[in-house]
Amino acid sequence: MPKPIKKKVVKSTDTGEELKDTYDKLKRYYEEHSKDVQIVGAVIIGVLLLIASFVGYMKYTSKQASLAMYKGIAIYSNMYKKPDSSAPERYTKALEEFKRSYDLKKSSLALFYIANVYYSLKDFTNAQSTLIQLHQTFSGDMEVLPLSYYKLYNIYVELNQPEKAFETLQGLYALNTPIYKDVALMELGYMLRKQGKEADAVAKYKEIVQNYPTSPFKRDAQFSMVPQGASNALLKEIPAAGATNNGNAASNIEDIFEGNAAINSAGAVNE
Repeated sequence: MPKPIKKKVVKSTDTGEELKDTYDKLKRYYEEHSKDVQIVGAVIIGVLLLIASFVGYMKYTSKQASLAMYKGIAIYSNMYKKPDSSAPERYTKALEEFKRSYDLKKSSLALFYIANVYYSLKDFTNAQSTLIQLHQTFSGDMEVLPLSYYKLYNIYVELNQPEKAFETLQGLYALNTPIYKDVALMELGYMLRKQGKEADAVAKYKEIVQNYPTSPFKRDAQFSMVPQGASNALLKEIPAAGATNNGNAASNIEDIFEGNAAINSAGAVNE
């Protein structure tokens, strides 16, 4: 005969009793540790309030920094077209705004404009130290660093320090970005030619032609590839080059980059 199937007996549970028991346990725990619970609760609330305050402060200071940056750019570039303000006076006021922006929020662009103002005021020492600070503090900013290196190169040219100028161009070329690579090569070629290193100079110009076919300096590089002293007949075989700065090849491009940076900064005000 088949064995009868035993039915499992399911113990009935009283949900209400379990909840009451859990509540009683929590109540007893709170009564025994009420002071500790209150302290922990106060700490948590305090931390949350601190985080909220910090986020609000950061948003506020970020906006104020952007406003100061925009105001400094407007004054520096004489956007307001005030006829009664002299250039040195404008530069000094702009410098105050750029420094205020940097104090509110550290940024590579603020340092770059601070250096530019010093440069405009012919204070090359402070301009140099500001750019070096930028390189050390924002070593990964591949948007502003090329501008900064090129400005530092111009400072060393003004200070008649060709060795440091050459090293700065090499640093510009070594940056992990294509920005200003052709500019660095063009200027390096010019300096090498002045040093009498003709073959090295031609190699720099050749690199522009081969590796940067869309560069605005390609035709200048083609023209410069002809060794000095070449005959006029040979020069005529090369397409006419555009106007060459010879020592200041990127001045117009620098203005474009600075303009873009100013636009980006102004856009940040509206965020």
